[in-house]
Amino acid sequence: SQIVTRSQSGTGTRPPAKYKDFNLYSAYCFSADGDPTTYNEAIKGGDEWKEAIAKELRAHKDHGTWMECYLPEGKTAIETRWVFRTKQDGTKKARLVAKGYQEEDVFNAYAPVARTSTIRMLFSHAVQKNWDITQMDIPTAFLNGDLSKDIYIRVPKGVKINQGNTLKLNKALYGLREAPRRWNECFDAFSQEIGLSRSPHDFCLYLGPEVLLLVWVDDILITGRDVSKIVDSFQRRFNAKNLGQLEHFLGTTVTRAEGDLKITQADFIGRVILKFNMENSIESPTPLEPNFQVDSTSKPADVPYRVLVGSLMYVATISRPDIMFAASFLSRYLDKPTEQLWKAAKRVLKYLKGTQHHSLTYRKLKDDIPALIAYSDADWAGGRSDRKSVSGSVILHYGNVVSWASRKQPSVALSTAEAEYIAAAATASDLIYARGIMSDFGESCLPVIMIDNQSAIKMIHSYENSKRTKHIDIKVHFIKDIVANNEMKIYFVKSESNLADVMTKSLGNIRFSKFKQNLRILV
Repeated sequence: SQIVTRSQSGTGTRPPAKYKDFNLYSAYCFSADGDPTTYNEAIKGGDEWKEAIAKELRAHKDHGTWMECYLPEGKTAIETRWVFRTKQDGTKKARLVAKGYQEEDVFNAYAPVARTSTIRMLFSHAVQKNWDITQMDIPTAFLNGDLSKDIYIRVPKGVKINQGNTLKLNKALYGLREAPRRWNECFDAFSQEIGLSRSPHDFCLYLGPEVLLLVWVDDILITGRDVSKIVDSFQRRFNAKNLGQLEHFLGTTVTRAEGDLKITQADFIGRVILKFNMENSIESPTPLEPNFQVDSTSKPADVPYRVLVGSLMYVATISRPDIMFAASFLSRYLDKPTEQLWKAAKRVLKYLKGTQHHSLTYRKLKDDIPALIAYSDADWAGGRSDRKSVSGSVILHYGNVVSWASRKQPSVALSTAEAEYIAAAATASDLIYARGIMSDFGESCLPVIMIDNQSAIKMIHSYENSKRTKHIDIKVHFIKDIVANNEMKIYFVKSESNLADVMTKSLGNIRFSKFKQNLRILV
């Protein structure tokens, strides 16, 4: 798996590219607390770290990553550094990375990263089909990519060459700007060579006859009726490790029992609790106090607020939709934490402490008819400071929660109906994507959005010129065409049954517990 690379000063860290879509920076940083930060520290840290370094250097020798040479005139050799991490299973890993920010040329270095909603839809589909999920790991994956230009590096610590020489790279060393892209190109070419096709909706999802494959940098998930040939192909080409049935992925623990699939981040939550000395704290029944609002008179606080909120957002994004509103709300104040906000963030952690071992649970739907249902909601003018509304959504695939969101609306809505209308358009956008992934699975259905506001539903179905909608951004109105073309259905749902309600506001214990149960966050 890819490792965090640290900044030039050594005091901060840069998140790996695969986390670029999430506010996971702080969470990923402190998960490596206690690991060596330099080559010398690792050498003095015991035989396990020494073996990890030796293993990394053997991999470079096997791949022919570099060749010794004189540095040509006019060329600059960039620096490297060692990065160390203890993996989730306790094994020690060393990675030699280039300081890619020292490269001079600018070019397209984009490489796709799978959406977490795609991953969860793959899980849900596997549960519905009773398919196992096999996990594979490709060691030193980036070294399979060929460079598009000449790059020279300074001699890394632990590598011995003739004095005065430097190293010319033959392969895409970790840390180079183009390394992820070159690896992705290599992976894509081979996947298509063995008969898989790339999804047009998520470029990290590959499709075959009753086979689905998803790649996350160097981790591969494969599910299907018979995946043995695909597994063998990747083992032969990339020396991929077959890790067997999926157990750990993106910092989660995944278990299968009696047909259920459970996703939990109990280990990570435990580390956060210890990090903030909360192991003896009293547990909270809900993430935030009911109807929580920011107190503008609260004193500023010099506390590690970003680290804690980043950790909460990581958990909320991956496996715990029940804290999504709280994490999203608190993340609006990363630059100006107060004593009140710090207390609120710790309350969310106290709630996680009490529900540490609860899991997002997927179950097989008895009715095998494909189903894609979304719930949409809005809290009108909920922000006291700017009176902007909050949109919330929850999407179910075969009854399993695969996508959720809590977003502050970009503009002030003039009515409850307008806020609900804007929220529905955002939900429709996410639902269209989910429908595309379903089509990749070979399934089709008419998606449904459930809304608890009749006026908003009328606005969606109406093409009349109206003073109520003339000022709304034109991009929001696309939902009208989708519904008019019978690509999506809109139905009314009572507020007490609207799952998205938990994404728009902080609720009392009774209502919150009901929604948590309906989200299938279970013991």
